[in-house]
Amino acid sequence: MITSAREIPPETQLEADICIVGAGAAGITLALECAHSELDIIVLESGDYTDDGQSQILLRGEIKDVTHHYPLHEARSRLLGGTTALWGGRCIPFDPIDFEKRDYVPFSGWPVTFEEIQEYYKRAQHYCECGEYTYRVAEALPYAQKNITEHFIDGPITSQNIERWSMPTHFGKAYRSQLHSSKNLRVLLNATCSHISAHPDNKDIQYVSVRTDPEQSGFRVKARTYVLAGGGLEVTRLLLASNEIHSNGIGNESGLLGRLYMGHISGSIARARFRGDPSLTIYNFERDQNGIYCRRRFWIDPDMQKKHQLLNTVFWLENPPMADANHNNPILSMAYLALTAPVFGRYLAPASIRKATTSRGTPSSKMKHLLNILRGLPTTIGYVPSFIYRRYFAQRKLPGFFLPSGNNTYDLHYHAEQIPNPDSRVTLSSRLDSLGIPELHIDFKYTEQDVDSVLQSHNLFKRHLETTSGGTLNFTTQDPATHALQCARDGIHQIGTTRMSSFPKNGVVNKDCRVHGTTNLYVASSSIFPTSSQANPTLTIVAFAIRLADFLKRTLTAR
Repeated sequence: MITSAREIPPETQLEADICIVGAGAAGITLALECAHSELDIIVLESGDYTDDGQSQILLRGEIKDVTHHYPLHEARSRLLGGTTALWGGRCIPFDPIDFEKRDYVPFSGWPVTFEEIQEYYKRAQHYCECGEYTYRVAEALPYAQKNITEHFIDGPITSQNIERWSMPTHFGKAYRSQLHSSKNLRVLLNATCSHISAHPDNKDIQYVSVRTDPEQSGFRVKARTYVLAGGGLEVTRLLLASNEIHSNGIGNESGLLGRLYMGHISGSIARARFRGDPSLTIYNFERDQNGIYCRRRFWIDPDMQKKHQLLNTVFWLENPPMADANHNNPILSMAYLALTAPVFGRYLAPASIRKATTSRGTPSSKMKHLLNILRGLPTTIGYVPSFIYRRYFAQRKLPGFFLPSGNNTYDLHYHAEQIPNPDSRVTLSSRLDSLGIPELHIDFKYTEQDVDSVLQSHNLFKRHLETTSGGTLNFTTQDPATHALQCARDGIHQIGTTRMSSFPKNGVVNKDCRVHGTTNLYVASSSIFPTSSQANPTLTIVAFAIRLADFLKRTLTAR
């Protein structure tokens, strides 16, 4: 059932077998998996069904360098479903190389293997509504053209991998009825977990404190097991702030709690011109036999990554910067004006996505964009109605739009792993939010190795195109390193701050996601990932939540 925590009298103590803090992708998946048991489960969600404004205020914090990190209240969402209310829906598993120890990647190596996680990826596909667990062109698109361009030849760079796209699935809406109808599941909205109380004499967590608003004293939840599933930054915040018994934060024997904060380094610093017939270049989304949107990508072969000591990197074809009206494309100009409209733009895409999409290139005047639209009015009229329907009204939404190039020249977007860096970190601010919880202070950093890997990956791509006569690749500026650093911005993917490790001295949680130094506290979040991969984290978050649910059902039922 789903109720409001405001109905619970102050000073009440609720009891359960499992208390899950947070109802986003991880928390909802975990709750529904555990609902198929005899365990009694309470889920605490800070927000409501929809964004009431007040919950979002609780997400604010300090950012040392705003050029590289999105505002905290724009990159996340507090409501039933969490940040799945904002995500675009891109789904792709991590690669086997991500789980390996690589000498040139500090802090790399997971205490679990890719093979151990594969079965959970298959089950995660169902929750994310992204189709079958097939990420190769030959399997997912068996009747489609094999190569991404007419003359592209696979080698150190391959184009045989795809990404899949969710509905995108808003977990709070998609699974609301299941949550509400489950007999052993109680979801409490407007319930902010404000503190974790550790036992002073042993490794147990005694209870968690819950606040509903500043005027109320709140209540407690006492459970056999607790799972923090409130997103990478909020999980870290709660562990750091619960410091009465553990002065440096719960699970921080290693001193790494809040450190090694990663996301991805991404952007567009080069342009590729492919040889061959432009009409045979697959620049757009495709649909598999079940109607799931898929997109092709270029990927650097793992052996080549190791040989050249590169971070895991992918590329895909991209539109020219829509802000610069010199593209002379009426559709891009219309999209730019719509997304940057002060009020209307908010309804088209989340703030972080709007900013990422419209910030590339030098902005032209609105008049130049309007002239583009007028000159190409027939094209615009023919394109826009169909796009609006597929993007905003179809049950399975078109993830975006990509336009063909008449001369087979495309900007190349890269999305790359970021190294774990101890100096990139999350700490507590001296400021408190309205519930008395310390806000976060973010010191998110990119490194020279991050940037150098991006450049070397492009150079490898360039050599491959030229060696195989597949085309050419050129940087768009004279100083691509500076350009790559200017493009770099994240905070949407929150990885590494409660990293998984075999031993307490090397991380925050163990291979079963239990917080080191505790007996009954677990984390379900991308913050447990030791490395960030080239992939977006949501599918892997859901896979690990399913894995944790299986573990808890085995261990708790056995008692």
